[in-house]
Amino acid sequence: MKSVVVVPTYNELPNVDPLLEALLVLPNGVHVLVVDDGSPDGTGARVDDWVRREPRVGVIHRPRKMGLGTAYIAGFTRVLSESYEAVIQMDADFSHRPDYVPELLAKAKDYDLVIGSRYVSGGGTSGWGLHRRVLSKGANIFARGMLVSRSMTAPPPDSAVTGPRRCARSTSTAFWPRAIRSWWRCFTGL
Repeated sequence: MKSVVVVPTYNELPNVDPLLEALLVLPNGVHVLVVDDGSPDGTGARVDDWVRREPRVGVIHRPRKMGLGTAYIAGFTRVLSESYEAVIQMDADFSHRPDYVPELLAKAKDYDLVIGSRYVSGGGTSGWGLHRRVLSKGANIFARGMLVSRSMTAPPPDSAVTGPRRCARSTSTAFWPRAIRSWWRCFTGL
């Protein structure tokens, strides 16, 4: 299954090399598309170095910090115009572990949407301060409530706004881009 990981970045220079190394050694041969919001620390230039030497790495340079939701929209728009069968979204700060990508792709053979979560058995928030844990948990409670109010046909996922996701091309193109309404982090709660 031809897959791509979309990774938004802003000032992620210390993380970009280790993240790309971790993703590119995975057995699935995933591609990576970095969407950089004009990082002043040189993240975009470092990704350009990767693009020159690794054909599975791509980059979208945006002129300034434009937000996480619009970064994912830009990345998904690009990859849906190409021949990828699976799209995975992942943060650059290692709060989403690259070693879970093969499991997401394995599950994707049976499901159109696969969500990884720190709020299921085996998940966690190690190294997070109280503020980040409260914000994450609160956002999930809010999103779960919104999902219940919008769809009574299925229970909401355990993690509505956090964790890496894999979405089938057929599912993505069914709603893309006309159903996207994005602000703050809400986009990650597809």
